[in-house]
Parts: sequence; structure tokens; C-alpha cells
Amino acid sequence: MKRSIATLALAGAIAMAGTAYVAHAQGVSFQKGQAQGELPIVRLSGTRVFNSKAEVIGTIGDVVLAADGRATTVVLRVGGLAGVGSKLVAMPYSALKIGPVVEGGRVLLIDVSKEQLQAAPAYVATDPGSVERAKKKASDWFKIAKDKAVELGKQAGDAVQGMREKAGTPAPAPK
Repeated sequence: MKRSIATLALAGAIAMAGTAYVAHAQGVSFQKGQAQGELPIVRLSGTRVFNSKAEVIGTIGDVVLAADGRATTVVLRVGGLAGVGSKLVAMPYSALKIGPVVEGGRVLLIDVSKEQLQAAPAYVATDPGSVERAKKKASDWFKIAKDKAVELGKQAGDAVQGMREKAGTPAPAPK
């Protein structure tokens, strides 16, 4: 249902754009391949980032694009263990220095210390990606499950107490 609504919204937006969209599409130039020095954004996600002391200071969480398609912001995941307990920190994309491939992986550098990253404000995305949406949904489901478990535990305790009262058995002393 959500996909059909999104498809309908996209079709409506294209229809409203009308001939301007078609004229713009006719002016697109197609590329034959990746140019030397270009790096697909998908390759950056999850890549470790080093500082000038060769310390791993985080991993690339996301790259934010402006409306014109230029990369404007790099979002790092810092601290924590395997993404748990980490925080997101953002800085201008121009601060990221893309180095050569070493031992099968791209070297990414940002000249900041771990302390600077820990002191930096947490980045909050206004248009969260699929991972953030999945985390939010999992957190919501966990809260629902926890609340239901507490409710069912109370009902079970009440039921046991009711059976004890019918049987004339005293409740055990609290521990």
C-alpha cells in the first residue's frame, strides 16, 4: 500500500512538472564509466576513518547531498562498539580527504582528534535513512513487547494469587 501511494505521488509530481521535466531530461548527458578519482558514495558507507595520528576515529555513516547533487556533509559514526552506543557527528564533506586503496580498502582521513569528536554535537537527520528507521521501529516494538510482558506478568501474578486464595494457601513470604 505504501509503495503504491509513493508511486502515485511520484507520478503526480512528474505530471505537474510537465514539459519542463521532459525538456530537462532531454538535456541529460550519459556517462560511459567512472572517471579517475571518482568514488561511489555507497563505497564510503561503513568505511573506517583515520586522523593524522593514524587512529581510527569512526566510520562513515552517511554522505549528505545538496539539492544540486553535490556532497555537502559527511556523517561519522563515532564511539561505541559495533555501532551500539555510538553517536553521529557531521562535518563538511570538504574536511574528508580520500586517500589511496591500501590492503584492499580506501584510506579516508579527517584531521580531528577522538576528543574533538566526542565533544562535538550529535547529528540528527531530518530525513533518516533505512537503518535509522529500522532502529526506531525496533525500539518501538521493544517498548510494546516490554509493556505487554509487564502486563501479562501482572495478570499471571493475580491469577496465581486468586488460585492460592481459593485453595486457602498463604502467599509465600517476600524475599
